[in-house]
Amino acid sequence: MKLLHIVGESKFGGGSVVIVELARMARDLGWDVEVLTTDSQLIGVLEEQGIGVVYLDAIWRDIRPMKDLRGLWRLYRFLRSNPYTLVHTHTSKAGFVGRLAARMAGIPVIVHTVHGFAFHEQSRPFALRSYARLERLAAHWCHRIFTVSEFHRRWGLELGIGNERKMVAIANGISPDRVMQTCSRDEIRTKLGAKPDDFVVLSIGRLADGKGLDDLLAAAASARKTVGHLKVWLAGTGPQQTVLEELAKAPQLERAVQFLGFRDDPGNLLAASDLVALPSLREGLSIALLEAMAMEKAIVATTIGSNREVTRDGEAALLVAPRDRDALAAAMVRLAGDPHYAKALGEKAGSIYRSGYTNRIMLDHYRSEYEKVLSESLPVVPADTHDPFGKRALDILLSGTALLIFSPVLAILAIAVRMSSPGPALFRQERLGRSGRLFTLYKFRTMACGAPDIRNADGSAFSSSDDPRVTRLGAFLRASSLDELPQLFNVFKGDMSLVGPRPELPDQIRFYSESDKRRLCVRPGLTGLAQISGRNEIPWERRRQLDVEYVERRTLPLDVSLLFQTVSFVLRRQGINTNRQKESSL
Repeated sequence: MKLLHIVGESKFGGGSVVIVELARMARDLGWDVEVLTTDSQLIGVLEEQGIGVVYLDAIWRDIRPMKDLRGLWRLYRFLRSNPYTLVHTHTSKAGFVGRLAARMAGIPVIVHTVHGFAFHEQSRPFALRSYARLERLAAHWCHRIFTVSEFHRRWGLELGIGNERKMVAIANGISPDRVMQTCSRDEIRTKLGAKPDDFVVLSIGRLADGKGLDDLLAAAASARKTVGHLKVWLAGTGPQQTVLEELAKAPQLERAVQFLGFRDDPGNLLAASDLVALPSLREGLSIALLEAMAMEKAIVATTIGSNREVTRDGEAALLVAPRDRDALAAAMVRLAGDPHYAKALGEKAGSIYRSGYTNRIMLDHYRSEYEKVLSESLPVVPADTHDPFGKRALDILLSGTALLIFSPVLAILAIAVRMSSPGPALFRQERLGRSGRLFTLYKFRTMACGAPDIRNADGSAFSSSDDPRVTRLGAFLRASSLDELPQLFNVFKGDMSLVGPRPELPDQIRFYSESDKRRLCVRPGLTGLAQISGRNEIPWERRRQLDVEYVERRTLPLDVSLLFQTVSFVLRRQGINTNRQKESSL
């Protein structure tokens, strides 16, 4: 196994902590793992852990189309020349460029972790729609999309990014060792100049836009009118540091705010503080929040979706609305004046962390999903790449021409399907392609939405002229085979061929004999030897035998012959339905 994590120029943060844990897990499994990054801080951590680094400058934070195209080409060429089995992308920009490059390069398995969408709960409608369109596009280039919270998974599904099967929520987790103390509380407070009676509010994270740290300083200034001994520690670095240092010069904050810079001892800082404040406007799932929970600290955080999820709607933290400085100040005052309540919140936070947010839970979930997607996507049988000369060229020429000619018909049928019954015009379903790899097959929808999947006892799909699941228009589309027209897109893309075995459902492979698997060596087709020999009227076992026979005999003249015979077969509407009754439902 050879695995590459793609991060690009993204700066070190909570997501980087997760990436390092994932890389260590893969290394411990005996995989060859590397991380593509240009961030010096992350490179240092990876090198210290003995994890390989790919020093390829190809993905940058800023969006610059021409430069990004050069980076895409550079990454594509790198991936083409390095046989990675699995590419795992992270962050929005690296996720888009990395997934596209990996798809172009033919990487067998591609997955992506959403550490936080490019849009957020405070995004303007236009920005949200625009970024969501890009995420929907990129979703087609990977096999799994991992979200760091169930909140983000549900939101992604609502926006049409992926589907129930493709989008999987795996909550971030941290090791208890990450918040290990190496110094006593008093020792750290003395080193940082905090007096015994000071009430220290700690915030750990990048000093960046969107973290709400300007709100924290304004709220602290207000809270100090009641809690005069309140101090603020800001641990981290980032582009907003200069702005925040200017705000900290306000008279109400004089000598009350300390900038601690980057720290690798969060356990010591948490032990020495009295309250953790996380006023972020947007987050994936905050590592700083999990660190505070692991140390059973009192927490005040914003009501963004992932915070609500992790704290169980405020059972383990005081939650305030983003940008509500008065509420943030009131929360700090309340927790400073009620240590028993603060302790109870911290204990509840620790219990929630241990039950669901440890790194062991996170890594077990990732390992399980890696195994699933690898088993689904890696070849079931070796691909037979020796297609008859001219076969792929014929597929592209005929499917492309047909799409142009029938585009008005496709548009009319799509409208008709939408008007005839509730639901989308197209039916999309994962099917087995060449080597057993999955692809999304397109058809016009012929059944009512939500119709059950009914099978015969031998595992074959149930088909009948009086099937109650089929709509009136659907029956006509099936009888005329017009429901298959959208598969011309599959042929043009290369998922399918004009002639070959019909693509079947992933679970149907369990009914195959060893010889049946030979049908998976080639691209599935719109039509084939089984289709002109009786289609659904002949037993499924016989159809599989005919498919294997086609694989052994296939030539370009045979393909042309089968195409001509198919036209006659379709016009006569033969073999649409099975003559056998259904025997079971799966």
